[in-house]
Amino acid sequence: MRRTPQLSALVVVCLVAIAACSNGGGGGGSNLALVQKGSLTACTSGSHEPFAFPKAGGGLQGFDIDLLDQLAKGLKLKLVTTDMPFEGIWRKPGDKACDVAAAAITITDQRKQEANFTQSYLPADQSLLVRKADQTAYSSIDELDGKTIAVQAGSAAENLAKARAPKRAVIKPYANVADMLPALQGKQVDAIMQDQPTSAYEVKKDSSAVAIAATFKTNDVMAMAVARDAQPIANALNTQLDTLKRDGAYDRTYETWFGKPSG
Repeated sequence: MRRTPQLSALVVVCLVAIAACSNGGGGGGSNLALVQKGSLTACTSGSHEPFAFPKAGGGLQGFDIDLLDQLAKGLKLKLVTTDMPFEGIWRKPGDKACDVAAAAITITDQRKQEANFTQSYLPADQSLLVRKADQTAYSSIDELDGKTIAVQAGSAAENLAKARAPKRAVIKPYANVADMLPALQGKQVDAIMQDQPTSAYEVKKDSSAVAIAATFKTNDVMAMAVARDAQPIANALNTQLDTLKRDGAYDRTYETWFGKPSG
């Protein structure tokens, strides 16, 4: 029997639709292999303001939390967050503890061997945050010889501090990011090495107390981690991230936490 052009076209459309669903590129998340059906389960570290931190009345708030919530809604899923320490959090989707990890995670070559990543969603050059009164005295990392530098344990900032700090500088890792700023204000440490967005947020909150003494152009970027065998989930998240960037929702979320981008 001869196939009509209309029938052939219909078959092609159906096949394209099936392929889109199979690779996770569609708008819904019902076809994805998720830890919990109907939910996007996210591992995050709820002590890293402004990315994820406690809010009054319970739960978490922050830039990563707002993005995750919008991604889940775009996929027609409920967002469930799991709070845990940062170190090794990018491996948790591979352990089936969650579908995605979002915790201001910087992509590194080592981490790419342990997880799959979405497209980047934030530049993550590093910075040196100091007390406002010390801004002139510590205008570069070389001037911190014999001083103490706080870093988040297991972070890209810790690696950079170890590589760039003067020989007699003390690198002090903190498991809980929320403890670093009080340590700086209490003069238990002399500086904080951390990603530039976090430092910019701290200056935005109180420019009379802290200042960015130096920045380090590392070309690092932040992304969300999924299991190495979960490319459909990465595809689905990337599709939603593209939508947020295209319709302006990403920019509005960014401005909420960091203010208008410079330049």
